[in-house]
Amino acid sequence: MNQQYPGCDPDLGCTTPHPAGLLRERAQSFNVDAPRRSITLFYITDPICCYCWQLEPVLRKLLSLYGHLIDYRIVMGGLLPSWDNFSDSANGIHQANEVGAHWREAAGLYGMPSDGSLWPSDPILSSYPASLAFKQVQKISKTSASRFLRSVREEALVFNRNVGRDDVLVDILNRLDRNGKMIVADSQTEEARRLLEEDLSLSSTLGASAFPTLVFVNSEGDGIRLQGMKEFEEYERVLTELLGEEPESDPLPELSSLFSYSRNVFFRELEVLYDLEKEAIAPFVAYNLPSDTYEIRSILGESYIIRK
Repeated sequence: MNQQYPGCDPDLGCTTPHPAGLLRERAQSFNVDAPRRSITLFYITDPICCYCWQLEPVLRKLLSLYGHLIDYRIVMGGLLPSWDNFSDSANGIHQANEVGAHWREAAGLYGMPSDGSLWPSDPILSSYPASLAFKQVQKISKTSASRFLRSVREEALVFNRNVGRDDVLVDILNRLDRNGKMIVADSQTEEARRLLEEDLSLSSTLGASAFPTLVFVNSEGDGIRLQGMKEFEEYERVLTELLGEEPESDPLPELSSLFSYSRNVFFRELEVLYDLEKEAIAPFVAYNLPSDTYEIRSILGESYIIRK
């Protein structure tokens, strides 16, 4: 019998075994480590989740404006252990070469470019190698771990690289000024597996049945769980509800500071972060960045900035 792993519902923009299920839920007394800041945000995700990639612009804006209030914790959810007995009947995905169309569908709905043409020729056999490497980087630095996860998503979904392969992960880590060979070797130890299992257990404790899932918990232990794609304003409403007052936001970041998170910044991200119309993005970039510091490129019909 094929095991039913979480599938993706395009209308909801999430990966879920129950597409018609509850997507916004208030729960009392989450049995998790209490936050030291006003809100702890648990982000249950996976390196090859196509809708998590689509959430990047909104999540970047949320953390840019309210990061001073949030203890942000990324939790690996284990989307694809392997293709053995895998089945996502809701989306007609039973084998690897059927995933690419699903990635492109997500891109068409939400705007972050995704290719997916690697699936028939060089399929990703599991999301666990990248998840295990993420846990190793997270031990060193939460900031580096976030940058690594971002880079893995870019390489897989946009640039068609097989992030299930050790050599690809080593290259990504090396370009982030980490010892890729050592980290990948360490990610194959029992200790690394234990760290990932802890995340999978936490994901279950938090009730995540979808990717992406965001669980917001306040200092009293009251929490709200949101599954699937949401507008930025929905996350603001959750913060207000859990804090008991409208939160004060930080100023929007300078455009140049975005490169500290990723070498590439997509126009869709600028559209969301700065509330820009599409036709205003290129002039905005030209006004805010010295011309010798960046280059505008295009891939899959979408523009992005790359730092020189």
